[in-house]
Amino acid sequence: MKNKRSLILLLLLTLTSINTITALNGNYINIIGTSLESDILRSDLENRFEAYNSIFRFDSSLLEYPLNIRFFNDINSYEYYLTLNIGRIVPGAVYLHYDNPQLRELLVYAESINSFEFDYQFFIQYLRAYIPNPPSWLLNGFALYINMQDLPLMDSIRMMANSMPRAREIILDDLLQTDHSLNINNQDHFKIASLALVTFMLNSSMDYNRAITESLLVISPEYSAAENTSLLQRRIFNFIDMEGMESDFRNFILGDRNFQDILEEGQILFSQNRYMEAEHFFIRAMELRPYNYIPYYYLGLIAYNTGNYSTAEGMFLLSLERGIDRALINYALGLNAIKDGRSEDGVDYLHYAAVLNPPGFRTRVEEVLRELWR
Repeated sequence: MKNKRSLILLLLLTLTSINTITALNGNYINIIGTSLESDILRSDLENRFEAYNSIFRFDSSLLEYPLNIRFFNDINSYEYYLTLNIGRIVPGAVYLHYDNPQLRELLVYAESINSFEFDYQFFIQYLRAYIPNPPSWLLNGFALYINMQDLPLMDSIRMMANSMPRAREIILDDLLQTDHSLNINNQDHFKIASLALVTFMLNSSMDYNRAITESLLVISPEYSAAENTSLLQRRIFNFIDMEGMESDFRNFILGDRNFQDILEEGQILFSQNRYMEAEHFFIRAMELRPYNYIPYYYLGLIAYNTGNYSTAEGMFLLSLERGIDRALINYALGLNAIKDGRSEDGVDYLHYAAVLNPPGFRTRVEEVLRELWR
């Protein structure tokens, strides 16, 4: 297909006039704006259309009109048409969506016919022909996933792992009314986040695969993106453990990141009180460096903050064995023992922390004991 499309590109570049407009109606594709080799172009796009249908199982008989593809053989005409219709220029290719399906069209400059952007926009056009307003994450995520081929998009996912939205936030984006069009960086960020979520769900457990399938089954061509998102929320959130999914999603994004990256991600989540998610990162860090005290210390803090005082004490003692600051860990052990109802042990730990590091802990220990004995 790629060789055929390269030949088509060369043929398009030999055209001298963009004003000779001929509309050739195929089963699914309507080519506008070229008078040479239109049958080859249409055949190529119809093959892709049918390939997409073999994946998504939409009923092509439901289409009222073919998909309009408008080609421009010179850049000035392409840019003028865009400026006239949407008031701005989009490089290479862009799909224009209207409520009236007869007016919808994919615009492409001839030199972009073999580009990723054209492939991406054609899939957008395909999906919106059946579901005019799908949830944004499904639309963008699948458009990238279907066409990613050898592009280093997974590298982009890894690079933005620290700022990756939660899975729930990505799924509910249309309900949160985030306007990604206001900022191209935010728009690109959301597209990569959507790709990450779709890739994760397609390559994970049965429940997450089921969620993708159910999403495609329940969304309606009659609904807005927000209404379709509400449908998904009611349907898939009923059988998915979202907290577990958040942890699995984060773990998937990490991939082969190093110890320091994983540790920092866990610390960020811990600072946000997202303990279940943070725990996965610290366990992973502990597996990478079992003799480093930091993961054990944070796992102890998570256990302490969630009321698992016996586990917390065990983790704190393991961090002590691995070289953590003795004053710090005795202070933590003291607070944990007091919370666990062992005040006498707690006071001993606290006193020892103050002895080991008076400037760092004496005042804090005095405040804790004053509150304890009040």
